[in-house]
Amino acid sequence: MSTVLIVILVVLAVAVIVVALLAAKKGKERRDEGKRIEAREHHREAEVRGARADKAKAEADQAAAHAREKAAVAERERGEADARRGHARGVDPDDDDGDADDRGRDRERGRDREGEAR
Repeated sequence: MSTVLIVILVVLAVAVIVVALLAAKKGKERRDEGKRIEAREHHREAEVRGARADKAKAEADQAAAHAREKAAVAERERGEADARRGHARGVDPDDDDGDADDRGRDRERGRDREGEAR
């Protein structure tokens, strides 16, 4: 083989290697860009889900506060009702000592005669 042919083959081999490396680099850049796009989409989706979760939590917190408020109102009304019931027993001339009413209410609340929970 002549020296010129060897030089041509070496130059061609180097050229093929350079072209292969450039193609690999271009492919990697395309894959990386695809991954960047996918990552941006995931970030956007995470932002949307986070906003939805924050809104749902705020709504749940508001509902819980409303429920606590309603429970407090119910407790106050229960106290007022008990106070009125006691006052009624005190002024009712037909109620000897109120024991029958107390036993019925205790039975409804799950207590025995001595006031202990069943």
